Amino acid sequence: MALPKYTQGVPRHKLVKILCKGTCGATRYAEVSKVPWSTKGMPVNRELFATCLRCGYRARDNYNWSKG
Repeated sequence: MALPKYTQGVPRHKLVKILCKGTCGATRYAEVSKVPWSTKGMPVNRELFATCLRCGYRARDNYNWSKG
């Protein structure tokens, strides 16, 4: 599957899919702040976030992310 152009320049291992709750309001690719990351672990790690590559929204709900 080809990646959208807006993901160019981001290493593949740092790409995740998020539900963007910013201006996009849709599923988008984002760059994760730390690798490796996991969908497990409570409480939520505040140093871990994913930045939407379209609008810049920062998602902190890593339990809802999927690998890009």
